[in-house]
Amino acid sequence: MTSPHAPQGPEYPGEPSYPEQLGHQQPEYPLGDTPPDAPQPEAAVSPSRVTAILTAVLAGLGAAMTLGNGIVGLIGLAALAGDAGLRTLALRSPGVLALTVLATLLSVVCGLLLLAGTVTLLQRKMIGRTLIVSGCVLIVLGSLISLGLSLGAAARYGAPGTSGLAVLSLVLPIATIVLAVLPSTAAWIQVKPNPGVSPSPPTLSS
Repeated sequence: MTSPHAPQGPEYPGEPSYPEQLGHQQPEYPLGDTPPDAPQPEAAVSPSRVTAILTAVLAGLGAAMTLGNGIVGLIGLAALAGDAGLRTLALRSPGVLALTVLATLLSVVCGLLLLAGTVTLLQRKMIGRTLIVSGCVLIVLGSLISLGLSLGAAARYGAPGTSGLAVLSLVLPIATIVLAVLPSTAAWIQVKPNPGVSPSPPTLSS
């Protein structure tokens, strides 16, 4: 007669010794199925060459326009500094002179940012988007300040209101920002060609 406290069989490491532990097993799912609580994979964004090229074209146009305005402003400031009569006349309205200097420097900075951003974007470098967006944001801020001053002068002196050029100076940089921040543009930058890898030669079947 065996004792009720006698061991029922040898125990091995890793095997459950109590029936309660069997209830903690994870449910099994068929092969290829995912648990309902598992995170779903995100859809990959396909690169778009069209948005990248449009961004580069608009940024290049913005660089040409702002750099052109900056160069014209620098030439005007140089002529102002070299002419005593014009310098005396400009010093009578220091606010206008300060705004002219600020606008000239802003145009030069924005033009350089957009130019560098265009070149680096075409080289498929992610910093190109940052430079382009930074330059366009500065242009938008400068255009809004200029637009506010124009509206203030129109309301005070009865001058003509805003022109189509002022509105265009806002539309182009905003459109460039939208194209630059699109995920498809970032995906085009990340898909870099690898010219150093040559295709493997075809194998001849016997």
